[in-house]
Amino acid sequence: MPWLSPSLFQQKNEDTVSGGDSRGALFAFLCGNSDIPNGQDVLFDGLQAMIDGDVPEVRPSFYDGALPATIDKRVKDELGLFIIPSAVNPHFPAVPNFFMEFKAPNEDPDVAKRKACYYGALGARAMHKLQTYKEDPFYDNEAHTFTSIYDPATGILELYVTHPTQPTSTSTSPEYHMTQIGSYGLTDDIDKCRRGLTAFRNARDLAKEERDRFIEEANVKARALDTDE
Repeated sequence: MPWLSPSLFQQKNEDTVSGGDSRGALFAFLCGNSDIPNGQDVLFDGLQAMIDGDVPEVRPSFYDGALPATIDKRVKDELGLFIIPSAVNPHFPAVPNFFMEFKAPNEDPDVAKRKACYYGALGARAMHKLQTYKEDPFYDNEAHTFTSIYDPATGILELYVTHPTQPTSTSTSPEYHMTQIGSYGLTDDIDKCRRGLTAFRNARDLAKEERDRFIEEANVKARALDTDE
């Protein structure tokens, strides 16, 4: 199966590392035949910062989201600062809850991981806002957000999930926890390549299922409010 060929992936990967091909070609190979709305290198300037003070530019290498048209206008108006990533283009995918960060050449691995951690927190917050829309906040201690880090230099793909927990007695904000769920050498051999690609694609599919479910539940609540008015 060509789409699972480590030799083909190796070529795409080498082209990316050498600068002879864009990351887009590698994304396309990783994602396979998928129509999930996504964005690449989109500046997240429309979301409320997770922390006080100066925040570095938030620009994930790749993310999945929902078409904004699928979200009720009332929901978008009330939760826009948490679910609409771009302040410039409101048509970019919203409610991001799947991310991939490409580790840059010579970048400290901890830097890439910190970025992924921040993106995961943004996504988990977005999902939690939808999940608890028009309700008192509650925490199910389950992860509905997925983050990945890929290092073209090593061929290693790492997968993580992020979930929020209730605020501590000394804080009014939830805490966010990122947990690694897998690590795969995509350029090692056919079995590892297959496992990694399958895990990556399954995570995207699950993220979409959760995203669509939370959006629909929020939409139902919003439509009920419209009916009552």
